Amino acid sequence: MKTYRTKRKYLSDSEDDVFSSSPAQSPETSPLQPSNEARLNTKRQETAVSPCQKRAKIVAKKPTKTKTPVQMTLSLGQTTSTTCQTCGMTYQVAYGPDISAHKSFHSTALNGPKWKPSVSAVVVDKSKTYTVYKSRLLSHPCVSQFLKLVNSELNAPEPHLSSQAAVYVYVVDQRAVGCVLVDRITKCRHVDVETGTLGPKEYPAVMGVSRMYVSQLFRRTGIVTKLLDLAKNDFIYGMQLDKNQVAFTQPSERGLKVAENWAGEVRVYREGE
Repeated sequence: MKTYRTKRKYLSDSEDDVFSSSPAQSPETSPLQPSNEARLNTKRQETAVSPCQKRAKIVAKKPTKTKTPVQMTLSLGQTTSTTCQTCGMTYQVAYGPDISAHKSFHSTALNGPKWKPSVSAVVVDKSKTYTVYKSRLLSHPCVSQFLKLVNSELNAPEPHLSSQAAVYVYVVDQRAVGCVLVDRITKCRHVDVETGTLGPKEYPAVMGVSRMYVSQLFRRTGIVTKLLDLAKNDFIYGMQLDKNQVAFTQPSERGLKVAENWAGEVRVYREGE
């Protein structure tokens, strides 16, 4: 038979088992606390980088590639541009538009540009082989384009002309192959053809020759001489000028020779005076 004392002892033993604050096992072997090896494994897992994260970091640090230009034409030291010895035009030999432009300019320089008669030009001389037109409307497209070609061929600037200026155009087979551009002047000076020295004395003059030009295939055929004679007798209405009343401006070396052969004594003037 169990007594009260026995029962109390039984309860005390049970309370000690359940409510005791002292651990039943040491910290080293307690199942509620991880071991040192478990802690190290956990730390390695926290600090370890997954393969995907590692790859992402490497890709982010990789520098961005720049697109390098691609050379479409091989550079082997060849000349890409050339100058035509006949017409003087410089163009790109491997560039289609340049080749076409040179072909057109070459034909124009040798044979002259196409000439379309208009109401602004009058015929002052005509034969079976040529026609000479006179025009005072220098702004007409046909005339202005021809004069631009003349200035380009002569390496001359735009002339300073008065409202009385006129151009005489020599046309063969509907192509302008030569011209003489003249203007009204009042004074001139003698020039030494050999030295290019201007004389101190001024002489009265009536007609100034601003430009003389002939296409390459028609040079040395007397076209300029023909045009100078026509202009001398036609420029001033009802008046035939003497050659000593005619002067030239900015003549080239070849132009000086032509002027000397035509006039004998060459006189020059300055445009705009």
